[in-house]
Amino acid sequence: MIAELSGALSALRGTFDLANLAIEVRDGNRLNEAKLAMNERLIDVTSSALALQEKQAALVQEKQALEAQIGDLKRKIGDLEAWDRGLEQYERTQTQGGAIAYVDKSTRESPSGPVYLCANCINDRKKTFLQPDKNRFWLECPTHGKIRSEKPDRSVENMQKMLDKLGPERGPNEWMR
Repeated sequence: MIAELSGALSALRGTFDLANLAIEVRDGNRLNEAKLAMNERLIDVTSSALALQEKQAALVQEKQALEAQIGDLKRKIGDLEAWDRGLEQYERTQTQGGAIAYVDKSTRESPSGPVYLCANCINDRKKTFLQPDKNRFWLECPTHGKIRSEKPDRSVENMQKMLDKLGPERGPNEWMR
């Protein structure tokens, strides 16, 4: 009976070992399932993190582009303000011939004559000085042409200079021949 009891105990021990092994295998399967689920979640989190990094990089680029644009706009505003300050010394005026020009306020009564800017060039944000022609009857812009001078020089001296340039055959008594 001891032998039978010993055999039964051995069989019981073997059954117990098999049950433990089955539990370990079952727990191992559960552990593997948990590992797979965690790996899937880790992949999802990694994908989301990469997507967020891409969005952040795009936002950084957009921010830099906007900052550059703001800088450009500030420079343009500064240029426009400087342009306006530069024009404060000029005043719109109408020439004797009816054309519009800008005259430097400080030179309006100057003995050397006023300094004019072309109104059309001013509208194009360009500063073009109108140059008098040789007889001072016209002010000339290289881009927009001639306009009648505000104060043409019609002095006797200037008229005599003009006649002298024409030559003796075109003088006051000769031009009608």
